[in-house]
Amino acid sequence: MSNRLLTERLRDLENEGLIVKNVITTSPKKVEYELTPTGKELDEVIHVLMKWVKKRRKSL
Repeated sequence: MSNRLLTERLRDLENEGLIVKNVITTSPKKVEYELTPTGKELDEVIHVLMKWVKKRRKSL
């Protein structure tokens, strides 16, 4: 994934209220992303999808 595409996706997730961006003003500057409470609500759904993906991989 290109840096530009990653940046776009992270902005989309921010705009949807799923993540929050934390800029740490150390040298060098550092950026961290954290799930919001709304983003954390998707935890179970993501785990179910990942389980499905792993199961599909094994059957290929």
